[in-house]
Amino acid sequence: IKGVDNIEEISQIDFDYYMVGPYDLSASVGSVGDFKSKDFRNAIETLKNSLGSKLGFHLPSKLDEQYENYKDYEFLALGMDSTFLVEKLNSISELL
Repeated sequence: IKGVDNIEEISQIDFDYYMVGPYDLSASVGSVGDFKSKDFRNAIETLKNSLGSKLGFHLPSKLDEQYENYKDYEFLALGMDSTFLVEKLNSISELL
């Protein structure tokens, strides 16, 4: 949330994208996994207003329930090593 509070200053650094982890942000505002909380929604809105199309998101997987909320952003990072491993193990176990 400190990043959100300081986004005007941070955005002066000319990065192509500024990536947010929705799960991390929800935890930072004190509402872990509650993407409908007022504080979370306000933080996302602040970032959208400051960063516009430079705002991107990181989600564990395309299968993540939050994917639909962020799929239309220009930058979307999908995946984590642990998620890839679990998905692959699940697909292999179905073959056994």
